[in-house]
Amino acid sequence: MLRGAVEHDLEEGAGGKEDWILARVSAAEAPATAVLMKHWAEMDPLAASEWLDKVPKNAVWRKAAVLAFAKAIEFYEPEAAGAWRKTTEG
Repeated sequence: MLRGAVEHDLEEGAGGKEDWILARVSAAEAPATAVLMKHWAEMDPLAASEWLDKVPKNAVWRKAAVLAFAKAIEFYEPEAAGAWRKTTEG
């Protein structure tokens, strides 16, 4: 299901994609979500961060996605990566 969400996202552009993807990602797909965020952060970190910012804090796969995103941007945006990591604490 996650692959379909990614393909839809790439085809449809920015409009409403977070709702479309969030409705299709299950807790079991947390590891795959992390891989998606790593690749998306490498291709378009701004779009990835904007989408990730809209993910509900209680989404069970959010922490994996945030940590993967932070790792992907760490080299060239260490402060931003640290700030994203802090969102997973507590």
